[in-house]
Amino acid sequence: MSTTTLEKPNTKHVNENIDKAARKVHEVTDEAKSEAKDKYAKVSDLASAAKAQIKEKYEHASDLLQDGMGNVREYVQKNPIKSLGIALLVGSAIAAIINRK
Repeated sequence: MSTTTLEKPNTKHVNENIDKAARKVHEVTDEAKSEAKDKYAKVSDLASAAKAQIKEKYEHASDLLQDGMGNVREYVQKNPIKSLGIALLVGSAIAAIINRK
């Protein structure tokens, strides 16, 4: 009958492998942190640029609206009867559309 002797694992070798694995985990973690930081910076820059564009478009639209309201106010002051007639026609058209069933 043959007996197999179990060898005691080399703890030094096991510890070295654990240390290697731990270093690799730290390397991968550091790379992931660095990539995440870069991606965050890019997204932040894009968000800032988008915010600036939206603000610019909003201000432009607001200026156009103010100009338009000023033009309407001026037209109504110069042509009150005509303006009243236009308002009645537009109101009647809207009422007809809403009440259509």
